[in-house]
Amino acid sequence: MIFIYGLIDPRTGCLRYIGKTANPKVRLADHVCPERRDQSHRACWIRGLTKLNLRPLLEVLEEVSPEQRARMVSARRKR
Repeated sequence: MIFIYGLIDPRTGCLRYIGKTANPKVRLADHVCPERRDQSHRACWIRGLTKLNLRPLLEVLEEVSPEQRARMVSARRKR
């Protein structure tokens, strides 16, 4: 199963990032890992939250089965 997820700012409730993963819990831990030195806008936002002792909230937006994913990939290749 693939999960489409959103990272939400706990201060505002606004959706700030959308991603995909097979394991949402592990992916959130990776996003907030203090050793991460990524300079992306997402990473800088998360570091700012961390400095305030906050973490982004992860919300699963959609679950995609392997069969659904295969159909989407196939449809994209036919374009």
